[in-house]
This record gives sequence, structure tokens and C-alpha cells, in this order.
Amino acid sequence: MLDNNDIRSAIVAWLKGNAAIVANLTAGGTGAVEIRELWWQGEDFLFPNIRVTCSSSIPTQCDYSDIDAIISYFSEEKSSKKSLVGQGVIAKQLHKKSVSQNSVSLVNMRVINLPDAVQEGGIWKADVILSMRVSEV
Repeated sequence: MLDNNDIRSAIVAWLKGNAAIVANLTAGGTGAVEIRELWWQGEDFLFPNIRVTCSSSIPTQCDYSDIDAIISYFSEEKSSKKSLVGQGVIAKQLHKKSVSQNSVSLVNMRVINLPDAVQEGGIWKADVILSMRVSEV
């Protein structure tokens, strides 16, 4: 059975390998590909960046689990535009896709919500909320 860390790691690796997402993230920023788990505890936080979290259910069958994931795009721009554009790029790259990464199969990914960007402490955050089915490859 896969745990949340396996699933998060697969999503992070796939995002890092997606040219459109990386291009949007690095355009006009530091040039760094900052895509990590949500609770990453580093010392340097470069912006813009993407963070990933997920929660899996008890497997409904022996071979797969249904999960929800949140991919958050953070920006320290004065307006929410950068985070909302990043949110749109992520959503477009993931909606109705099925991929395999790090021995994890992410199937029938569906964007189920694109909430409006929120600002806290001068940082904009725009979430992409996904639902998918996961299994080991």
C-alpha cells in the first residue's frame, strides 16, 4: 500500500518534469524550480514556488486508493495575477490526465476546485484541488 509520502513524492517529481509548469514557475522569478511538499522546512524560501499536499483514503479495492491533493502556487508579487496564472497552468497540465511517476500510477486526475487566490503576510496563494486514483505500478 502506498502512503501519502510516496504519493506526494510522485506528484512533486512529475510537476518538476513538466516543461509548462517549470517554465511558468521560473519566468520572471529566481529561475529556481521550487516544487516541494507543503510542510518543507527549509531556510530559504524562493518565490514563486509550488507546494504539494495530499490525503489518501483507505483503499477501496486491493489495488488502488482514491486521494485528494492540493497543489498551491505561492507568489510574493503585489497582485494575485502571478499566482492565478500559475494555478491555471497547473490545472491545465493535470486535468483529465493519467501519469506514472516513481512507481506510482496517478489515474483520472480531475481538477475539482480552483479557489480564488488569498493573501497572507504579503504572499499570494492559489490552490489547485485535485481528485485522483493511485496505485503502485
